[in-house]
Amino acid sequence: MRWRKKYLEVKKMIDLSVLSQVGKLRQMQKQMAKKKLVIEDKGIRVIVNGKQEIEELSFEKGTGADQIKKLINKAFNQLKKEMAEDLMGGVSS
Repeated sequence: MRWRKKYLEVKKMIDLSVLSQVGKLRQMQKQMAKKKLVIEDKGIRVIVNGKQEIEELSFEKGTGADQIKKLINKAFNQLKKEMAEDLMGGVSS
C-alpha cells in the first residue's frame, strides 16, 4: 500500500508540473499573437502578426507580383524565426 500512496504523490506532482507548463505555453501563445513585424523593401511594405496574418500590404504602382510575394514570404519566414527564438527563450526560463 505504501508504494501506491507514493505513486499517487509522484503522479500528482507530475500532473501539476505538466499543467504548469501548459499554462506557460498558453500565455506565450497569447503574447506571440500580439507580435508584429514590419518589413519594407523597394517600395513594398508588409506588416504581419503573430497569428501569421497580413495586417497591411502596400506597394507602389507597377510593382511586380513576384516582388510582393517574395517580401511577404520573407516577412513570414522572419516572423517564424523570431517566434521560435522567443519560444526557446520562454521554455528554458
